[in-house]
Amino acid sequence: MKPSKLVAVLFGTIALVTYLSYQAYPSDDAVTVSVPVQPQSYALVYVIDQERMLVPIHVPIQTDETIEEQMEVLFSYLNGKQTIDNFEPIFKKEIDMPKIEIKNRCMKFLFNDEFKEYKPEYELQVLQALVFTATHFPEIDSIELYVNQEKLAAMPQCNTPLNYKLNRAIGINVFDSETKHLHDTDMMTIYYTKQIHGKEYIIPRSKRVADTLSIKNRIKEICKDAKQNEGLEQPLYDHEVKIQDVTFKNHSLQVDVNTNIVNKHREINQKLVDLLQLSLAEIEGVEEIEITVDKINVQPRKKTIVKRDKVLYNIIVF
Repeated sequence: MKPSKLVAVLFGTIALVTYLSYQAYPSDDAVTVSVPVQPQSYALVYVIDQERMLVPIHVPIQTDETIEEQMEVLFSYLNGKQTIDNFEPIFKKEIDMPKIEIKNRCMKFLFNDEFKEYKPEYELQVLQALVFTATHFPEIDSIELYVNQEKLAAMPQCNTPLNYKLNRAIGINVFDSETKHLHDTDMMTIYYTKQIHGKEYIIPRSKRVADTLSIKNRIKEICKDAKQNEGLEQPLYDHEVKIQDVTFKNHSLQVDVNTNIVNKHREINQKLVDLLQLSLAEIEGVEEIEITVDKINVQPRKKTIVKRDKVLYNIIVF
């Protein structure tokens, strides 16, 4: 199946209102648009671009299907049964859909020997794609991998160890298997943009930060330059958006930024807010977010409930 159109949409968590009582519309360079998308009408799957980066794509899904049934649809993109122009599946050939079991917020993938059918150089992409696709569902926190009913202790091609909890803390688009800093650092996921065949996509990439870093300094990392070679850009850095103050209490996060998040017409730059909020939503323990500009609220409600499955972007419309 080929996509006929790509639309980048962010729904639900970032319906913005005016800053300083001016009516706000997305600026000309915004890549995301708030529209009334039917909740649960899309689900997230990860595919590979020409530089081996994992790209999240929202694809249509039936709202009345179970998680297991939705994963069957998503797996058809992971194994190449269904294709998306300009992207590769994580498996090099179509393999059988694994049996899926869900217990205690953990999704178990029960593969047969065909699980080994991926390119060795894609081993970390396979692992990260499975983790981030599954944990996009709010009911799922982690995964386990089995082949022929036996739980894997390592990935089959390059022996990447699996003797740790397979959740979002493993990071995304991090392909360095070096372990010397694993015990004194945390993984932090930040959202960037990237041009792929003339279209702009929102791309998450994780980085290691010291486990002693304060939450304010962690959030400042979001606004730093991308400094990567895969074509990633950080518009928050380009627009010199600065984190001025951070308050985190009872799972509620308030972040105050400077006025660079608005344009010369005093309109909210929605793309910048989208990227900031997506990154904030990845911080462990955050359930509510409030973004202010010089202590003035820029959202229609005081706080926004953070739910990953309600945040839509990089949507493929067939």
